[in-house]
Amino acid sequence: MKANELKDALRDLASVLQSGGAKQGAEDLRAVSKRLNGDETLSAKHAIDALEAELTAPASDAAQSEACPPKLATQRHLKALNEAGLDAGAFKAAFDAVTTDRTLLKDDVIALMKNYASAHIRAKTKKAALEEIKREFSRRQYDNNTREQARTTPW
Repeated sequence: MKANELKDALRDLASVLQSGGAKQGAEDLRAVSKRLNGDETLSAKHAIDALEAELTAPASDAAQSEACPPKLATQRHLKALNEAGLDAGAFKAAFDAVTTDRTLLKDDVIALMKNYASAHIRAKTKKAALEEIKREFSRRQYDNNTREQARTTPW
């Protein structure tokens, strides 16, 4: 399958979803279709690989963040937060990218928080969800320090 055929198939599928009432899914498919680069000579696999590389690149550019569909942006931010691990500098950069991303709505940030915290935590506002993400990072650091202290022998 060629990249232009994949773009056509995605647009057709988006139309089916739209007529079925799945507006958000249709919008996301159209956004992916628009971002898919390629022509008659490029295979669909190469076009998808290029798009994946573009979406998983560090989110340093605000324009890149604005262009991503919300669900893809949420996944990209979740990946950045998880890859930060226990590194405070990397977490701060990933967290700042989340807070400055204007495309993320309240529900997107709450979904991000639930996926990052992996707990049954309720947040009713975007601000509460962001605070819970910070708390989860602190918990992870504390748990790691506690494990490190348990491994050392006091004598």
